[in-house]
Amino acid sequence: MSLLKNVGTIGGLTLVSRFAGLAREMIFSRVLGANAVTDAWFQAFIIPNVFRRMFAEGAFSAAFVPMFSKRLHGEGGIEEARSFSNDVLSVFLPVLIAVCAVIGGVPVGGGGVDITLQTFGVLLAGAVLGPVRGFLAVSLYLAIGAVGLPVFAGHTGGLAPFTGASAGYLFSFPFAAAAVGLVVLAVGQRRTRAVWIFLGAAVATLVNHAAGIVGMKIFFSVSWATAASYDAPFWLGDVVKGLVVALVAAEVHRAFPQLLSRR
Repeated sequence: MSLLKNVGTIGGLTLVSRFAGLAREMIFSRVLGANAVTDAWFQAFIIPNVFRRMFAEGAFSAAFVPMFSKRLHGEGGIEEARSFSNDVLSVFLPVLIAVCAVIGGVPVGGGGVDITLQTFGVLLAGAVLGPVRGFLAVSLYLAIGAVGLPVFAGHTGGLAPFTGASAGYLFSFPFAAAAVGLVVLAVGQRRTRAVWIFLGAAVATLVNHAAGIVGMKIFFSVSWATAASYDAPFWLGDVVKGLVVALVAAEVHRAFPQLLSRR
């Protein structure tokens, strides 16, 4: 009886949530309709749900914590546990960049390049892993896309994006990750405060945008000023991403203070 009661309770609450979701969609359709505000809300709603699904509703934690605990209480102790965490981060961050890229982009400007969360993942990789491993992690992401997996913006893959309007941005990703990693590494041995990480993210953003402008100038055969105007709408979003990366990476380094020692 207890099992049936629990099943009924969970099932009933799930049914209520479905009706509440239907009511929410009806209200949005009635009040907002089909416009840019509705699109922006749906994009914002997608982001936390993607990360929730990416972690498989807690399955990642359920797998990671026991393995971390086993190493923590084993012969290697805290050093082996931290090494395991570093290895997990090195593998996970290229996946994070791919997930950030495939979240629906927002087209802006005249260059035909969408705003995505791609650069967030790139900056985070460099800020967390350091210049060398950050460079390699982002290069692995580009290699995965180059062989055909749809991990680039717009669910694209293969070699075509490397010859398109966004080619300059793509080619600069590993170097942007290395740039933020170098800045964080230079000050991180003493202090990995968010302000220093944000400074590194700003340097990496300059690298990324400079390469993007060069790429669009070549692709569209336009002047430097026109290419820069195509790039201009991306700056505000990338500054915000850099700020979020600084806050997240600072907390990661507080939890794992020896993370940068492996470069």
